[in-house]
Amino acid sequence: MDVASVIAAVASSLGLSLPAAAWLSQSLIKNRLDKDLTTFKADIEAAHKARQAGLDGEIRQRVETVLGERAAERQYAFEAKKRLYTAIGPLRFQLLLACRDLSGRVISRGTAGREGYSTDITGYYGRSTLFRILRPLCLGELIERQIAYADFSVDPDAVDLLRFKKSASKAFSGDALVLHHPRVNWNDQVEHVYVDNVARCASALITAGTAGERAMRFNEFETCLGEAANVARLDPFPCLLAKFSPSSMPLLWLRLVAYGALCNDMINTAGVAVGFERQDYPTRDLLMASQDAIICANVDDYVKRCESLLTQKL
Repeated sequence: MDVASVIAAVASSLGLSLPAAAWLSQSLIKNRLDKDLTTFKADIEAAHKARQAGLDGEIRQRVETVLGERAAERQYAFEAKKRLYTAIGPLRFQLLLACRDLSGRVISRGTAGREGYSTDITGYYGRSTLFRILRPLCLGELIERQIAYADFSVDPDAVDLLRFKKSASKAFSGDALVLHHPRVNWNDQVEHVYVDNVARCASALITAGTAGERAMRFNEFETCLGEAANVARLDPFPCLLAKFSPSSMPLLWLRLVAYGALCNDMINTAGVAVGFERQDYPTRDLLMASQDAIICANVDDYVKRCESLLTQKL
């Protein structure tokens, strides 16, 4: 119904003049519109509050969920780090000591005029050399075993320990160091060690301790070598060292130089922070001690091959 019809109806029903009916009709219409507008605004505000309350509740729930998950992650990381440090903390320090001893032995053999020193394990120097070669490998094996009950992902430095073990094994068994050298012989372990034998020999130095497995000490290792069966467990290392010199077995020497570089890098990256002295490792000079025509003529390439072990992927 339009406004004119409303005015006519009011005037007729109430007996009012048209001006009076018009004023009354306008007042009634305005009042009704004001009420409808007030009701509409109230409905809008109520709906807005309801939606806002719902959004606030959803946001609060999401925030609480995220905070709860992060708190759980922090708690897990804290507990995992405790387990990890308890498991490998002592092994990490022992590995640094073993790496220092091995890299020092390689440096002294290649630069201190000790070309003629016999490394046959019937003598002290040979037994000491074999022990220094195997001990970092043994500690790497023990560290890897901790992954069964410790989460290495919470500590990147711990992952580097696993990377060290892999690279150390490749130093003795991989082809990257010796690729294309004419002396390479993959059929027999004459200047390399098969990868599974590296792991077996490393495990041979593991002994039972009061707190679980541990690496042998040197006096225990010497006693162990008193039995032929124990020497056989270390094959082929004793045979390789029996007639070894850098010039007579240049590819084995290349592998030892690369292994020493790896150990020296472990000291410089992980040991300096805990008090170990940074050590320069003369890779090029050590390789030249091989007196091998191929290695010496391409010494810069072989230096790069040794350095590539330091950045191996896990």
